[in-house]
Amino acid sequence: MMTLVFTGVLALLAVTFGSTVSVQMQLARDDVKSVSAELMAQSGMEYARVQLLRSPAWNGTDPSGILVDDVGGFAVERINPESSWEEPTYVETEISGFRGEGLFVVNAEFYVVPGDLVRTSALASLGGELDVKQSTILGDITVADQLGVIYDWIPTANGGAGGWVLGGPDSLGSIDFTNSTLSGTLRKYTNTVYIDAEQEVVVDGPIYMPQWNLDSYLTPGPDRVIYNNPGTLEGLTLEETAVVILDPGASLTLDDCSFRGGMVIYVEPTYDLRSGPRNEVTLKHSNLFGGGAQGIHPSIGLIAPAAQFRYNSGQEQSFYGLCYWNASDHVNSGQLFQVDGQLIIVNDGFQVMHATLIWNENVVRDPPPGIEYQGDMPSVDITEAYEQYEEIEIPDTGY
Repeated sequence: MMTLVFTGVLALLAVTFGSTVSVQMQLARDDVKSVSAELMAQSGMEYARVQLLRSPAWNGTDPSGILVDDVGGFAVERINPESSWEEPTYVETEISGFRGEGLFVVNAEFYVVPGDLVRTSALASLGGELDVKQSTILGDITVADQLGVIYDWIPTANGGAGGWVLGGPDSLGSIDFTNSTLSGTLRKYTNTVYIDAEQEVVVDGPIYMPQWNLDSYLTPGPDRVIYNNPGTLEGLTLEETAVVILDPGASLTLDDCSFRGGMVIYVEPTYDLRSGPRNEVTLKHSNLFGGGAQGIHPSIGLIAPAAQFRYNSGQEQSFYGLCYWNASDHVNSGQLFQVDGQLIIVNDGFQVMHATLIWNENVVRDPPPGIEYQGDMPSVDITEAYEQYEEIEIPDTGY
């Protein structure tokens, strides 16, 4: 009899212990799902920050969300629709992280600074005709396809201190991106579609021409070589920055040269960039600008805000750094025309063909001496984040 009783107690303990282990294992599994869901929500928060950095008008993911693996992922819903490509805005979101049956929901607020329209562009056209064909733009484009939206930088304004003055071109030219592809966004002022309607946005804030004053480049130093009306530079390899001084109306031919320290073609600060090109530069055979470490500044590509460029070549032309030109005419390379940095064209950009234009954040974040942007770099900060959950009502037991 005692044996039966003892055996029964052992069986009861075994069942109870097994049930307890099962419950503990289930609680552990639920806890893992909850933690995993929270990690997914954090991933969604970082994903939203990056997307808003790329586009302040980003509306969130599809309702189904984005799968990180077979059973987990996140979804981001934008609560407020207000956005701007010019002014800072607060963006409210609801971010859901899920892992199996686990769910973690976060309300997050972001402070979005879109950044300067010119500074954030791989290609910025500050007025006039723009003709870019059979090209690839890895970054954003800003085009002034409306009069009265550009503030020109005048170095002699405000008693010589310099200042922005409402200006721009006197008339608009045609804009053509035939057979060109864009990885970013095209910012414009009209409803005209240039590349792809889904990649184009209408902005209403002003465009500011970057500040320019090239006087400091005339000071001799070990990091530069100064040329005075050289006419033609042929077969030259230079690690320092080439600083070229040209008389008004003088031309320059660059033939099969490598300027690893970049090149600056000087223009006096009293010159009106809107009056058109002061000088003409012809590129022959293959040329390289920038990419070295022994010049004045690593962000110098080819800075020449008063010069017009043309090709007499079907060979490779490579630019690493900032290219700040007055105009281009038949810039057409049959092999490769590549700008790794930024291309700014003040007036007409005519027949830029077979080009690859790549926006380089390092170049615009740290521009060369004498060049400054009006606005900041884009940024996105998380100003608030808290878990969303339903409160549980506890019944009143009278105690």
